[in-house]
Amino acid sequence: MSATTEIAPPEPDLTPDEMLERVRALVPTLRERQAETEAAGRILDETQAALVDAGLYRAMQPRRFGGYEFSLGDFVRVMTEVSRGCPSTGWSVTLTAGHPHLLSHWGEQAQAEIYGQDGDARVPGRPVQFGTAIPTNGGYTVTGTWDYASGCDHATHFMGSAAVPNEAGPPRLTWLLIDRADFTIVDNWDVIGLRGTGSKRVVGEDLFVPEHRVITGVGTAAEKAPGWRSHPNPLFAGGLFSFLFFEFGAIAVGTARGAIDVYEEILQTKPIDVPPFVLRGQLEEYRHHLGEAIGRVDVAELFVDQPQVVDELFARRILLQRQVELGDRLAIFAGLVQLAGLVVQLLGLVDAPLLVGGLLRGARPGRLRAARLCHGVRGGQQQQEPRGGAEPQRRRRGRPGQGQPSQPRAEPAGGPGDRRLVRHAHTIP
Repeated sequence: MSATTEIAPPEPDLTPDEMLERVRALVPTLRERQAETEAAGRILDETQAALVDAGLYRAMQPRRFGGYEFSLGDFVRVMTEVSRGCPSTGWSVTLTAGHPHLLSHWGEQAQAEIYGQDGDARVPGRPVQFGTAIPTNGGYTVTGTWDYASGCDHATHFMGSAAVPNEAGPPRLTWLLIDRADFTIVDNWDVIGLRGTGSKRVVGEDLFVPEHRVITGVGTAAEKAPGWRSHPNPLFAGGLFSFLFFEFGAIAVGTARGAIDVYEEILQTKPIDVPPFVLRGQLEEYRHHLGEAIGRVDVAELFVDQPQVVDELFARRILLQRQVELGDRLAIFAGLVQLAGLVVQLLGLVDAPLLVGGLLRGARPGRLRAARLCHGVRGGQQQQEPRGGAEPQRRRRGRPGQGQPSQPRAEPAGGPGDRRLVRHAHTIP
């Protein structure tokens, strides 16, 4: 990449530890604003201003484009703490602040346009739900609707996807970058969990998107993206889901930590309703629930705190000049599936009767939000156990997934009575 574009970060000497301390100072305010954030259906303006001032959206941004380019491990620790204060805010900020990893797949011109003169860029996206892109002079005419665009209310741009028709075969899936002035937002986000994430619908109609802002969907073709090796840091050369798994892990662990914080406060301030009317924290069963919950989230955090696994995968991708093996990515993915399940289980330990009571009486909303969000994390399409749960045993047997799409068989191998199925992107042995 040429040296024509250089943007200094707002605070060149800012360290990851300093950013982490800023977030920790914000946690009480984020927690206090949880209900208002859910009612608004998005990050509050005053919260957004504090997050921007703290530099969170620049944490993973390339240094040359005005970011701090912190390591994946530092990014995970910062975003875990945001989620500890407010799960919805953590969800939106983590996904949006992680997207510089995706933006690096575009070429020099597109990246320079998105980061602009000062590096202030927030680009939520929906690269797996596509519209249509019709080739035209110098680019494409794009029409589409993209749901679940978390954080779109505070976006400077949007990362969408569109299919380019191909008369000779299947359509080509593309990713594209749209300016904020060129799309509208439809508030169709009325859900139980993740209420404050602002995961609304983005709509674009007959938009002209210049050719340099459109790339083939990463991982859908053998060709390398225009931004391949555009930055020296191997982190910007990796695939989508290897990085995404750690984002979800940070959100889940941070949310669980926040639930434990609320539970500890209850144990220290709320007495039981029957004699001897002592504080709940004085009773062994409550301390047992708390201790087991802390132990489980500690185990979950051990997995999330292994970003060097991804660093090694991305470095190997550069060394081998090809995509990371599906088996490696699924091994990481399988761990995240178990992590999300572990977090959901520990929320059941943190005084299930109080959770039920809070649901009926409107009390203890902090833990209810945590439970809803963690179930949402585990219920996402990318986190379904059949997609990755079998990968560890394949690797143990020396048969990791190879990433070759399988076609449905007209006749199962064992005849019509054989109900073994080919699922997802690899064959189940």
